[in-house]
Amino acid sequence: MQWPLFRSLNVPLAIFVLVLALLGTGLVSVYSASASLAGFEQRRALSSSISYDENPNYHATTYLVKQLQFALIGSIVLAFFATFDYRRLQRFSFWIMAACFIACCAVWIPGVGHTANGARRWLSIGGFTLQPSEFAKLGLIIYMAKLLDDRHRQIKSFFSGVFPGMVIGGAFAVVIVLEPDFGSAFVLCLIVFGMWLCGEVRWFHLGGIALAAVPAAVLAFILQPYRIKRVLAFVFPSADGAETAGYQLRQSLIAVGSGGPWGLGLGHSVQKYHYLFAGHTDFIFAIVAEEMGFWRTSILILMFAALIVLGWHVAMITSDLFGSLLATGITLMLFLGASINMAVVLGLLPTKGLTLPLISAGGSSLIVTLASMGILINIAQRQYALLEPAVQRPRRRR
Repeated sequence: MQWPLFRSLNVPLAIFVLVLALLGTGLVSVYSASASLAGFEQRRALSSSISYDENPNYHATTYLVKQLQFALIGSIVLAFFATFDYRRLQRFSFWIMAACFIACCAVWIPGVGHTANGARRWLSIGGFTLQPSEFAKLGLIIYMAKLLDDRHRQIKSFFSGVFPGMVIGGAFAVVIVLEPDFGSAFVLCLIVFGMWLCGEVRWFHLGGIALAAVPAAVLAFILQPYRIKRVLAFVFPSADGAETAGYQLRQSLIAVGSGGPWGLGLGHSVQKYHYLFAGHTDFIFAIVAEEMGFWRTSILILMFAALIVLGWHVAMITSDLFGSLLATGITLMLFLGASINMAVVLGLLPTKGLTLPLISAGGSSLIVTLASMGILINIAQRQYALLEPAVQRPRRRR
């Protein structure tokens, strides 16, 4: 079923334009927000009497160049998948999923895995660091769409239809939680759950799986006490003992509130100078709100909303189940990534490090998002080609 609003709209082109607009906004935002690193280095230099280059543009340019490199790689990947028949991904779905799982496990190999801030989530390859959990999202989406398509007739049976996907999704979640990266594992589970829901899995089975996952989530919180502190800081922001855990959230809200209706102006953020940590990655939306203000930040939110609506529309009009579920998973990945990041920055969810798709600095997230948008564009192109009315050639008179 095609929505009347989109009958005269070139949906693949609209998706491409929105992606380019968000990517351009992200590059500008990374350049502006990365000056926070200069403020950090400046404070460290003053406290330890070491030499320091006081030009913040040096740090901002360095991060901009890195982000431009990943944007170029991601654009090439987007162009490839936009022209690559998405149906051929079914043939390689198992190997894509297996490669992603091996990469998630490889972070524990000495000399290959890279550790930062007490977490071992990255692979060090050729001077670049890649985060396998980001690639695992897209890899599992492709495989789960294939699995649900193949087992659609047995989907009402738990052991024949749901159990294989639950085992594979659970294995990914356990490996990612152990890195530790609870946020990515949680998003991954939500994506799979949403694909199961659209794949017509029984509500009884979905409810049972959700209840069974509660003890595992509680255990993950117990194993890492800092997660409990973040939740307590979220529930009781002014309680004693929550000073350290709630600091980031308070600074984020200060940044958002300081922006007002029209913002302080591009490059004029105050909170990015070491007051708000991760201002160029996980909390870049707070810096954007501070510099751009409410009204211009609303345009950014509307662009995300339009892209998500177009993704849902593509999923609804796709004729084959594999393509429909693939578009559903990709749209869910974008929706959850954007909404959870914004909710954390605005204090609607406990603090968790998740990037804002197409906006935050980070090569893995950017490449995966652009690759998924290329697949979505390819699905839309092929479905709209099928919807176009056939042109009848006039018969020649004999």
